[in-house]
Amino acid sequence: MRLQPKFWNKKNFLSNTLLPLSFIYYLINFLYKNFTKSEKSNLPIICVGNITVGGSGKTPIVKALGKICKSMNKNPAILLRGYGGNSSGPLKVNNKTHTTLEVGDEAILHSTNFKTWISKNRYQGAREIERELDIDVIIMDDGLQNKSLEKDLKIIVFDGNKGAGNKRLLPAGPLREPFNKGVTNADVCIILGDDKTDLKTFFSLWHPKIKLLKAKIIPNSIIVKSLLHKKIIAFAGIGMPEKFFSTLKKLNLELIQTVNFPDHKKYKIKEINYLLNLADKKNALLVTTEKDIKRIHPLNVTNFKKIVSLPIDIEFENEAEVRDVLEKIFNEFNKKF
Repeated sequence: MRLQPKFWNKKNFLSNTLLPLSFIYYLINFLYKNFTKSEKSNLPIICVGNITVGGSGKTPIVKALGKICKSMNKNPAILLRGYGGNSSGPLKVNNKTHTTLEVGDEAILHSTNFKTWISKNRYQGAREIERELDIDVIIMDDGLQNKSLEKDLKIIVFDGNKGAGNKRLLPAGPLREPFNKGVTNADVCIILGDDKTDLKTFFSLWHPKIKLLKAKIIPNSIIVKSLLHKKIIAFAGIGMPEKFFSTLKKLNLELIQTVNFPDHKKYKIKEINYLLNLADKKNALLVTTEKDIKRIHPLNVTNFKKIVSLPIDIEFENEAEVRDVLEKIFNEFNKKF
């Protein structure tokens, strides 16, 4: 995926011009949803996704929910498509033998904390996970629009700064599905950061009963401390690289330059060497995201240690509410079986 176009944030002439293509996109998705059968897993399925393209923050949300599940004595497995990798799965991810070229960056990240599977067909992936007798719940990273697998809890994530953009379908806007349908189809909404586009008002109109949760990004304090009083060149190939750069600025770090790459960028050695030479010339450090560092690692870059990745965690405004939601799902599922 390329960098997100600026016109996705507002309705203008270019966005209007692309509306006929958005209508075609809508028809294709309408046919898919109405002619695809959903299968049921023997494990509860929690799906964390979005209705916008890239960058909402669902991957760290999945990690946070997985940790909360563990604290509730539930052993979670992570299931995702493996976007950016060349394997269609179902495949259990081993971060010691698999690379991002095979399974994608998100799968490698999750596999450092949880048992993780990739599968283009989510139902087939769930069936593989069911073979593991110690798994209590499956958490899907993305897949709200995927119909192959029924979900017991559907969580929609929005970046508070961007919201739903101009609220138009691809390619006229950033939406994967109509805003009202996407929202009413979800059980829980998590807003990551300040709600600057007033999503809460839209929820009250389209889905007043949706559970609204708030969360924020917490950068790793040890890494942040090591970056203080140093010149930094930041680069990122994620859905919204400006979100990462903004985080660095809010930490009062000396950010002297930023470099954008497309989402899920497959780096080449010459690109990384260019960045390393640039950092040397400006007597600066290279700083990037956890996802990007996983994609760089397979290149065996000579000066790999000169690139610093900044891990992040998620802190919920009210974690007790999150636990209540999860506990309710576990109880309801146990009643069915």
